[in-house]
Amino acid sequence: MAGRRDSEPINGWTVHTLKTYTERLLEERDQRYEDRFEAQADSIKLALQATDKAMELARLSMEKRLDQMNEFRQALQDQTRSYTTRAEFVSALKAQTDALGVHCATEDAKEEAQTERREAALARLKEKMENINKALLGLMGGVAVALILTIVDILVRQFAE
Repeated sequence: MAGRRDSEPINGWTVHTLKTYTERLLEERDQRYEDRFEAQADSIKLALQATDKAMELARLSMEKRLDQMNEFRQALQDQTRSYTTRAEFVSALKAQTDALGVHCATEDAKEEAQTERREAALARLKEKMENINKALLGLMGGVAVALILTIVDILVRQFAE
């Protein structure tokens, strides 16, 4: 190797062909890296666009949800305003209880008077029933005496003949 010149080929390679081959390899590699970089840049750009779109949809969805929640809160507040307060309820309950107490006392007095009337009517009815029973007993006794006398009369006539 000591006496060779740079321009002499070694296994068909010269300095010039080796330089050309190396430059072409480097250019191809650079081109592949450039293509890969552009593809990655396009992918990242698409991913960012998709993320932006997803974020916008999520924002719109959240706004809609918050609007619905606000409407619900407003409806609850409107409904709550129509409720009576504890003080109003207690006052109304006391008034109703007082009115009911007076009403109950009146109703109790009416019921007691009606019960007394019923008991008096029942006593009169019992008295009439006792009188009727006494009259029936008297009548039955009279019929029995008349029957006995008739039977005795018949028997006496039969023995007398």
